[in-house]
Amino acid sequence: MSANKTSNYFYLKKVAGLYRVYPGMAFALFFICAPIEQGFAQEQVEASTTDIIEEIVVLGTRRHDGRAQTNSLVPVDVIRGDDLGSQGPTDMDSLLAALIPSYNIDSQPINDAATLVRPAKLRGLPPDSTLALVNGKRRHRASVITFLGNGVADGSQGADLSVIPAVAVKRVEVLRDGAAAQYGSDAIAGVINFELKDDAEGSSIEARYGSYYEGDGEGLNLSLNFGLPLTDAGFANISYEYKQADPTNRSVQRTQATNYANAGNPHINDPNYLPVFHPNVMVWGTPTFEYDHKFFANLGLDLGNGREAYAFGNYAQREVEGGFYYRHYGRGGVFEGPSNVVVDGVTYAQTLKVADLSDDGVSGNCSPIGVVNNAPVAAHLAAVEANPDCHSLISTFPGGFTPRFGGTLTDMALAFGVRGDLVNDWYFDASGAFGVNDVDFFMRYTINPQLLIKLPHGQRNEIPINYFPGSYTQSEYVLNFDLSKSIILGEFNAHIAFGLEHRQEKFKVESGEENSWFIDSRAGGLADQGFGIGSNGFTGFGPRLAGVFDRNSYAVYSDLEVELADNFISAVAVRFEDHEDVGSTVDGKLTARWQVSDIFALRGAVSTGFRAPTPGQANILNVTTAFTDGRLADEATLPPTHPASVIVGGKALTPEESINLSFGSVLELDLLDITVDFFRIEVEDRIARGSKQTLTQADINALLAQGVADAQALTSVRFYTNDFATTTQGVDLIVEYPLDLGVGVSNLSFAYNYTDTTVDSRNPEVINDKRVVQLEQNLPNTRFTLSFYHNQGPWDFLARVRHYGDFVEFSTDDGSARLDAEARILVDAEIAYNFNDNGTLILGMENMFDEYPTNQKDNADPYPAGLLYAETSPFGFNGGFYYLRAIWNFN
Repeated sequence: MSANKTSNYFYLKKVAGLYRVYPGMAFALFFICAPIEQGFAQEQVEASTTDIIEEIVVLGTRRHDGRAQTNSLVPVDVIRGDDLGSQGPTDMDSLLAALIPSYNIDSQPINDAATLVRPAKLRGLPPDSTLALVNGKRRHRASVITFLGNGVADGSQGADLSVIPAVAVKRVEVLRDGAAAQYGSDAIAGVINFELKDDAEGSSIEARYGSYYEGDGEGLNLSLNFGLPLTDAGFANISYEYKQADPTNRSVQRTQATNYANAGNPHINDPNYLPVFHPNVMVWGTPTFEYDHKFFANLGLDLGNGREAYAFGNYAQREVEGGFYYRHYGRGGVFEGPSNVVVDGVTYAQTLKVADLSDDGVSGNCSPIGVVNNAPVAAHLAAVEANPDCHSLISTFPGGFTPRFGGTLTDMALAFGVRGDLVNDWYFDASGAFGVNDVDFFMRYTINPQLLIKLPHGQRNEIPINYFPGSYTQSEYVLNFDLSKSIILGEFNAHIAFGLEHRQEKFKVESGEENSWFIDSRAGGLADQGFGIGSNGFTGFGPRLAGVFDRNSYAVYSDLEVELADNFISAVAVRFEDHEDVGSTVDGKLTARWQVSDIFALRGAVSTGFRAPTPGQANILNVTTAFTDGRLADEATLPPTHPASVIVGGKALTPEESINLSFGSVLELDLLDITVDFFRIEVEDRIARGSKQTLTQADINALLAQGVADAQALTSVRFYTNDFATTTQGVDLIVEYPLDLGVGVSNLSFAYNYTDTTVDSRNPEVINDKRVVQLEQNLPNTRFTLSFYHNQGPWDFLARVRHYGDFVEFSTDDGSARLDAEARILVDAEIAYNFNDNGTLILGMENMFDEYPTNQKDNADPYPAGLLYAETSPFGFNGGFYYLRAIWNFN
């Protein structure tokens, strides 16, 4: 390439942002710069090369002035705010999943609270193994605990990144290495830092509309960002985003519902009748976002004398509603009666349950209703309806019912501090941060069968169908004080840092309305008759479940970086941390970088890490519904120290311990950049929600003898455990190459990730074979993206090819419905026209050839529960999506 073209390339690479972005991100998108027309003056190109901007990162080092990204001792990659915006989806989790191949997230269509806060997995580890920061300060966790997380994320409690609007983000730094010795608990898989915009002037407005090819899932997004001066010495940067999205539907009618319809039941509705949700229609699809408001503010003020005050915070609220499983004649605790029962001299293999609502509940004149050819015996049903002491819920819901589950999530945070020069060249940073995440749950189109006892004959079909089960609240505050200084250590340049941290986190369970947890506890009452307790599908939190669980932790840490030679840098970090209820730990990290030549460098790290169980994980008690053995069943998740857990092996949780190894190389040629990084993460005493444990009658009797009054209602339990160990290892690769097409400016990039997880040891009574398969195979081992970008005059073009490797999922809790999902290749495209320096119109398509994950017809149990495609697909199961964006910038 000619000298002029080479200079032009380096101008674009450094000034426009075409430097290396993540060696494992889905595409390296390197733009936007001022349009470079064909025939751009050589003098302008040469002049621009004198103004080179080097990317500085602050993640992974305690140096307050940061370190050049190309000189980082461990992989720290930068995603610019413009790259986040150049996509179809708008929530932060989906944006990161598109940009980071080792970052996976799925739709979570019918997964209890996980529908509200989707669990994202980095490098094959659960969400709470990745630490989230905003402006370098720890982000609080979400209040949602993922009870149904498809294996890898089961029981996790990570941060809710979806409350961060992309329009507020200047850039994202991704530290792809264990960093617990530097940042504390949770930083096992890595650290993600969101740096907020800090402009003191200018503004932008964006409107975005999108829809899936199927015609559903329509969404509207509006976003705004503007900067204001905060006196002459500061800034206030404000961002706001609004989202509304309709649901999608990728279902087939469930076999049971089809059978009832074929038997002449006129109350069965087809799931394709959207957007109206009938009470007996079950839909697999992305949920409804009734509204989603996100507000962020970032403020800074120069105090003089090398010091500044800063503050940032957010407020966000959204309401999300999704579907649940269809309840039919076989639903225990609601419809299903005893089998092989004689009624009026005839033996019926299947019957419907009938409630005895007499004063003592044992009138003896409420016989079950026989079922023949998927229909209730009319004479039996008529007799029950005529008897004031009896009631069958089939009279209330003759076609069954499907609950709707959702919640209103509110998130807020505030961080503030002062940093700058102290004395004798010491630099300090004193800060405090507080955050709250709250979810108020609701259930619609469901029932608490126990409420029948409150209703008189003739009004029992008016049983309440809307419930408020209660709320979860996670709150945290953290105080930090850091000192750092550049020093001469012997004959070597060095940088030393110290810090102190105090953190408190609370997990609160607040009782729901009484109807959601009411129990007819009379001897012979509805509980004794075997009817379900609480709002069906998501039981309300009664007073015995409510409580506040908290923990304080204290930490002291130190870092030392030493330049042992002009081309060799090494660093060591040590951290002591004490958690008042789970003990203390000391962790360390050793890193080094050797610049072998001007174009080639080696880097590596070894570290130990830890993750303490959250107060929520250690104390939560919850009842959820899972699809097991072809039917629905309630599952209780209890604290590991609960008597029912202890009787089947539960014990108090301890922190996870990890060892991280990484080794990589950086090759920087004139026109080609290649980075390769290998990683290995060994985790001992890993914390997760264990497999279901069945309680024998002897277990139940023993619990009753211990005073556990509700033991009779328990058939199985699950609890959190430390009973397994894993090794996760893989490789990240990225290749960048600028193309010379003779016109315009072009860039080609290839990003690849390979991740493999192996379960090294386990307690098979707690972590069963199905769970092992989920941990090892539920995420694709391989992902790569090939991206092409071209700019010519006012036009921008983007095309990318995304590959997702095969994976395995189970659509039923017992593991019978296994699906071996095949690899898929998706193609995205985007075209933008810049009207002037202010306005841009963009048309894009994601998955433009309308690819779907493997069809469930190939499942061992075809279309389980009406599921049409692989539920846990990392690229979703909604097919092609198109969108239109309009942006206007005010300078």
